[in-house]
This record gives sequence, C-alpha cells and structure tokens, in this order.
Amino acid sequence: MSSGDYGSGSNPTLRLPKRERRCRYHITSTFFGAKLPLLTETVTRTAGLLALAICLAAPLHADSKNAADYPLRLHIFNTDGTTFYHNRLVEETKGTGRANLYENGEPRGLEFSFNCSEKIEPSFGFETYPAKWKKRSQELVVLFSVIGKSNAYFTCNLTTQIKDYAYTRGNGGLSSESPAEFKAWMTAHDYDPEHGKNTPTNTGATLAPLDQARQYLTGANKDTEKAKKLLLDIVQKGSADPETLVWADIYLGYIEDRAKNRQAAVAYYEKAVAVENAPPGSISVAKHGLQQPLTWIRHLDTPSTQPPAAH
Repeated sequence: MSSGDYGSGSNPTLRLPKRERRCRYHITSTFFGAKLPLLTETVTRTAGLLALAICLAAPLHADSKNAADYPLRLHIFNTDGTTFYHNRLVEETKGTGRANLYENGEPRGLEFSFNCSEKIEPSFGFETYPAKWKKRSQELVVLFSVIGKSNAYFTCNLTTQIKDYAYTRGNGGLSSESPAEFKAWMTAHDYDPEHGKNTPTNTGATLAPLDQARQYLTGANKDTEKAKKLLLDIVQKGSADPETLVWADIYLGYIEDRAKNRQAAVAYYEKAVAVENAPPGSISVAKHGLQQPLTWIRHLDTPSTQPPAAH
C-alpha cells in the first residue's frame, strides 16, 4: 500500500473531520451502496441519515482517557501493519502484533489484530500501555498517548487471542516461557507494571549507558547533567547500534528543548533523523522534535508531569 494520500481525489477545501468522514463512508457503503429493492429511496436515505447521526454521537460514550480507569498493563513487542492516509494525515492503521498482558500480577502472551485511528508503536524498553477488557479474552481497549503531546491520548480496541505462555525477548528475537517462570523473573527484579514498578531493578549487571541516561531522565526529578554526559559519550563514539544512537540524539534534543535551547535541540534531532537503519518509530519521534519542541516523552514523563512552558 502506498504511503501517499488515501482518497487523494477529494477536494481538500471540503475535507471533513476524520470521525465524520469515516461515519459517512461506512453509512454510505451500507445504505446507499447496497441493493435494497424492497425499500423506497426515501426510507433508505432516512435510515442512512439516522445511522450517521448515531455514528457521530458515539464519542459521547467513548472510552475514558483517564489511565486510572485501565487496571491492566500491555507490553507490545512488535506490530506489523499498514497505515492509510488522507491529505497526508493518518486516516487509520490496521495490522497485527504480539504482546504480554499483565493482569492481577500474572503475565500472559497474546496475539492481536487492530484497526486504529492513529499509529500505534511497540513498547519502548519495559514500558507498558494501560488497558482494560471490553470483552474478556477477546477484545481489549488500550490507552495510547499521542507522540510528542503531553496528556493527549487515544484509545484502540484490539481483537485478542490469549496464549498459555508469556513472551520473552532474547537471542535477537521472541521466545516463550511459562507464566510461572516469567512471574519468578518479575519477583526477582521487582517488576510490577500494574503497580507503577515499570523498570526492573538492577541485579548487579552494569546497565548500558543509554539505560543509565534514561534512568536519570525519568520522572519529575531529572538529573540532566549526568544524563547528558552519558549521551554525549554515546554519540561521540558512534559505535553503538542504530536504535541506541538515534535515542541518544533524541534525548539530547529533549534535554535542550526543556532548557529552552531550541537551536541546539534541532541540531540533535537532525542527527537522529540521519541515523541509518534506525527503527521507523524512533525516527518519527525525532521528526516530531524538528517540527516543535519535544519537552514530554511518554516513557520518561508520567501523565501528570507537565513539561516547561514553551516560548
């Protein structure tokens, strides 16, 4: 599927909000595109307009954007999908993925399919997304944050298939182990994302410099000087893998943006975008930083942490 405009033949001056376009598309396909010989045109159009009104009113009963209403946590390992565009803006994204779901302290692997209004990204590091069941073991509602926007969220329903094992990453890919084995690892490392313990404790091994820098930047009490020293060492050596290099530059830009040094921040985002073979999701964060100051990053800043005021 081309990444060009989806429905590019439409008149941009008459472009409707995404929700209304989708409602009109589905209602038109259902009522006006179908052959209904027993219904008069008037009845058909009336039914279609009524359905359109109901569709547009649906957000009145939309899922909550409050993380406290989502007791479960979902760690997404990977996604594979297609994004559709309208006038160069994301229209919807469809695909499949694999994840671990944490419920009542129990880890379980799951496969899922999705059809979302925005792009969804795999979890970064050990981060998780708030989630809740809409239909137990079959449909999960997940709360995602909008990249680069503080306290801006959207929800997406995932069709799920629960596994009798948990996923674990190792040897360059995914493998599986029993929930009991995975839970033992969680206990040993004090990892419990359902209760705010989002980073496994260190068991004696030396953390990688990027992970150390991330710890210094996480939460309200950031030590940007220590983080910056580690990050500069990473980019100056230039020998790290592409994902490490791109995030080192992104974090350096983030530090400069929070210090209101916009010119320095842009220089780091430009370096991040130029990293070859970096993950597309990471590059999209860097591109957002080029467009506007990046003072809030989901896995560094809690939902209640407000970034400094912009210029």
